[in-house]
Amino acid sequence: MGWLSRKGLGHPRLVRTTDHWQFSVLRQINPRKFRRYLLQAFVLAAVIVCAFVLINTTHENLTRQGMTSGLDFLNRSVGWGIAFSIIKYSPSDPYTRVFLIGFINTILVGVMCIALSTTFGTLIGIARLSNNNLLRQLAKLYVDVFRNIPLVLQAIFWYSLLTHLPPPRSALSIFDVAVISNRGLIIPSLNLSGKAASIALMVCAASLLAGLALRKVVFPGGTKAISYGLFLAVPAVALTLMVTLGRTEPSLFSVPALHGLRFLGGITFGPEFVALVVAITIFSSAYIAEIVRSGFLAVGKGTLEAAGSLGLRPLVILKKIHIPLALRAILPPLGNQYVYVMKATTIGIAIGFTDLFMVSATAINQTGQVIEIMAIMMGSFFVINFTLTRIVNLVNAKFRLKGY
Repeated sequence: MGWLSRKGLGHPRLVRTTDHWQFSVLRQINPRKFRRYLLQAFVLAAVIVCAFVLINTTHENLTRQGMTSGLDFLNRSVGWGIAFSIIKYSPSDPYTRVFLIGFINTILVGVMCIALSTTFGTLIGIARLSNNNLLRQLAKLYVDVFRNIPLVLQAIFWYSLLTHLPPPRSALSIFDVAVISNRGLIIPSLNLSGKAASIALMVCAASLLAGLALRKVVFPGGTKAISYGLFLAVPAVALTLMVTLGRTEPSLFSVPALHGLRFLGGITFGPEFVALVVAITIFSSAYIAEIVRSGFLAVGKGTLEAAGSLGLRPLVILKKIHIPLALRAILPPLGNQYVYVMKATTIGIAIGFTDLFMVSATAINQTGQVIEIMAIMMGSFFVINFTLTRIVNLVNAKFRLKGY
């Protein structure tokens, strides 16, 4: 037993200890960290108490007013129709299926708008950097016009335009393949069962994961041919089997044809769906064009001139230097724009599109379960946007320069 100096406790002090273990524990205690952790614990406890009081008070108020709470309403029959759904639906289905349809519709619109706006936005952004003055000014005019008009007004404009198109008997033909009328856009489809299509997609996803596993686990030093073989050969076989065994009609394609006052065959996208996709795509393309333009301008001229001085051809400079460096500046703001596109799908309620927001609003009016339905809607959007940001962050980390 002896007297030892105790450090890290704010002031020097002698501590009487009986063994080395007690001395080591005392040296590891830091009063500043202890106070900081204690304060965080008090804040966390206060938040938990406030949340408990809020939930308890809300429950008592709902009970006093005769309003039931909980998720039992999800098993009740809906009783109202839905204009657009890619899965089977009837008014006798429960609310769980209605929310699933709204969730799928939101993801479908968001994915289509992200793909289309990225394509058009990239082309417009490159056009803004063109040496052709006319092309550059037209791209600038596009950005200035559509970026400064509210998105909801654009959606209403396109919806009004589509609903004033000719009826099916005078529908406008698009390359003799698709037709568009006041009933919406009708495109050809495949005569395949949903089960066959689902199996083919699962096989394609499994081949992708298997290729990555073979390269990194089984053959860590292998060539890319292993992955490319699985990426191409396995999906090709799956698609062939799907077309052969999953065909529901003698012909592979279902082409829209006029029968009486309507078209039969193909896939019909209503004017609400088309107007929403067109509005979000045009609006978001203007922002993505500016993101692409700023990304290309972020690459220093000295870097490109240095590459040219080494004798590299312009196409090689563009492919190996300009685009990879520009992507590192483009990806972070592009991910934010993708999240905004998914949130922008909620404006579909202004034109009657049955996305997750409209389904939730209608369910609130029918059931009165405001808190539960709002929680379902917010949780669904959180899952969608969190997954999207994780994917963008993974891609961003892949292109990031080492050391940054």
